[in-house]
Amino acid sequence: MIRPESGRPQVTRHGWAFLLASLLPASAQAEVIDKVLPIAILSPVNLLPTLLAGVAARYRPGMLLLILPLSGVFLYSVLADWLDPALAAALLREGGLPYQLASACGPALLPIAVIIGSMWRRKAHTHKVIQP
Repeated sequence: MIRPESGRPQVTRHGWAFLLASLLPASAQAEVIDKVLPIAILSPVNLLPTLLAGVAARYRPGMLLLILPLSGVFLYSVLADWLDPALAAALLREGGLPYQLASACGPALLPIAVIIGSMWRRKAHTHKVIQP
């Protein structure tokens, strides 16, 4: 880029091209959807805390004291992307409605899974027959 043989630095043609290219807007745009979990991974990962909470409500309700806060923190981290208006608009534009539904299904199903697990436990305990 710089020719030191002439005594003073000169910018070559490649140097001007580099300088001009650095002043122009970037031709490659970074997409938002590349920086978040892909939908194929998001859906099962989003449902894992929900299933754990449902199973814990059925078999070990005391474990909900551990599972629900951890699930809440995890699911909030997934939903936090949707709380920023600019990021939410970009995610909806690039990922579409399926990505938004996949992001929302875990937090929406978590209380439903706990309720179903609790009802399943109550039903199992009411139908026990005590043998004399």
